[in-house]
Amino acid sequence: MYDSLFLSDVEEGMEFHLVTGQTIKNIYELVGALKTLSQENFSYHCNAEKDDFGAWITHSLHNSMLGNILSRVKDQKKYIRIIEKAIHHKELESQARLHVVKVSKMWIENNKKKLSEIHQKLKDFENKINEKEKEASIQIEKNANYYVEKLLSKHKQELKKEVDNTIFSIKEIKNSYEQKLKEQEKEYEKIINDYISKNAENEVKKIVSNNKQEFIDILSNEKSFAKTEIENTVKKELEGITEKFKEKILLEINNILEKEKELEKALEERLALKEQEFLKNASLQFQKEFSQKLAYQRDILDNELAKTLKFNKDFVEKFEEEIRTKEKKLSETISGLIDKELKKKYRKISETIR
Repeated sequence: MYDSLFLSDVEEGMEFHLVTGQTIKNIYELVGALKTLSQENFSYHCNAEKDDFGAWITHSLHNSMLGNILSRVKDQKKYIRIIEKAIHHKELESQARLHVVKVSKMWIENNKKKLSEIHQKLKDFENKINEKEKEASIQIEKNANYYVEKLLSKHKQELKKEVDNTIFSIKEIKNSYEQKLKEQEKEYEKIINDYISKNAENEVKKIVSNNKQEFIDILSNEKSFAKTEIENTVKKELEGITEKFKEKILLEINNILEKEKELEKALEERLALKEQEFLKNASLQFQKEFSQKLAYQRDILDNELAKTLKFNKDFVEKFEEEIRTKEKKLSETISGLIDKELKKKYRKISETIR
């Protein structure tokens, strides 16, 4: 944040006011003003007792390192060179950061495209799942209809067989009754013949005449009773068979519907597991790629910052070494001048004494 403030305008009320009356709002205006400022005015703000420029850079532009370096410099040209170098370094840092931001934005856009592609793949996969579900439902319905038809066909055959057996049994019962009726008729005829043989023919004829209608009614009643018994027996047998197979068919149909539901549920669970597995794999793959790209961009940014910091550090060390050298030379020069002046004064004093 402070790096961006260093190259920007200061807040209102924190401007630098030169002795000339000019107002400075940023570091660029300061450099421009220093280049046109007279030595006298420069010394007014920067001298052995104070450094107004360095203090303003430290507190208003939030660059204490540059402020500390400038506090040891009193030469106007060097002062300007140091500020220009600092500006150049900050501009390079800003360009590096902008480059990193640009690369990061490009990387994010590329990943957005990949994410969009993954989303489209998920959508296609979902459509395929829906199609598979429809196909499975149709197939299950077909299978259910096939099994129902097969089961009905099977039960129809069994029912037909049972009906045939029942009809056969009814025919046997009917034949048995008819046989019994024939036997009774024979018995009645035998009784009549025996009676005729024992009694007079007239008496027999009279009895036969009188009882003929009774015999006919008895035979008719027997036949009617046998017919009713046969019909009731057939009806009961058919009702029992129909109810029996109706229950079986309903039970089988219920079993088939339950199996169909189980198959649908198993299919849905399997599709859900497949979808979750695909989403999980896609998410892990995206996270892995994102982490790798992010680590790569962080490495680039760290390298750029490390280079910039190293360059700044080397510059500061070199500048401090240069200042120490100049101070040493200045000290030596001052010492030489003082020795020279002392020697001159000593000679004058010696000559005066002589």
